[in-house]
Amino acid sequence: MTQPIAVPRKFLLDADTFQFSRNKKITRTRAAWIDTPEIRYKADMSQKPEDLNQWEWGAEAKGFLLSMIARKTICLVPIPYGGSANALDSFGRTIADWHLCDSIDQITVGNNIQVMLAAAGLAVHVPPINSGIIYQTIRVAQSQAKALKKGFWADDNFVLPYIWKANR
Repeated sequence: MTQPIAVPRKFLLDADTFQFSRNKKITRTRAAWIDTPEIRYKADMSQKPEDLNQWEWGAEAKGFLLSMIARKTICLVPIPYGGSANALDSFGRTIADWHLCDSIDQITVGNNIQVMLAAAGLAVHVPPINSGIIYQTIRVAQSQAKALKKGFWADDNFVLPYIWKANR
């Protein structure tokens, strides 16, 4: 998938990954430019405070996104990944910008889901593969959320997702 597409039906896995079916093919997509807190899976039995905190914020981020996208269409704009024209990451997910819109001609920075997650304090920007207006807007939204102590920025015990994953 390299062209923008509209996805009316989707299954949310966590706040930065969902899957959808198109032409009888299941596709997983990962939000470009951001990382969100991880969710707890059934096999996760840890009782460590940092794990429980991560999963609590993961559930919060997923719930926030779920309420935002329920019964709405998401437009995906695939992003070439790792210096190639391919938009797939090492897990086979299509890396894309996500937008709340009914058709691809309605895509704007203002309806970008990653920006909305960052503004709510539920996503952190990750280094860009190709910086542009969306990435820069995510960085500004994150800075504002952090200054206003929104979302996980208000939690002194929260460990950023990429640091938490590296320490597991």
